[in-house]
Amino acid sequence: MTRRIALWSVVGIIVACAWVVFTMSLAPATLLRLEHGRYFWIIADITAPVALLRYYPLKYYWVVLLNGIAYAMVGSAVEVVRRHSVRHVAAP
Repeated sequence: MTRRIALWSVVGIIVACAWVVFTMSLAPATLLRLEHGRYFWIIADITAPVALLRYYPLKYYWVVLLNGIAYAMVGSAVEVVRRHSVRHVAAP
């Protein structure tokens, strides 16, 4: 179980790194003027919970770390539910 939670955390870090690279490759004004800006922010909110702040007083490495922690927490919840459901299915 701890290996799966660690994998969730690594996936969160990779997703956050991808967002950091994407946002650093664009000019700051470009993010606000995206043609499909609403869809951009919906995807950002789902994949990177730090995006819910809409104001980033954090350095990029904190965003990556917080996203990894958020994914680890989600992974813990998923693994607990998965483990609970496997027990009920396996029981006679």
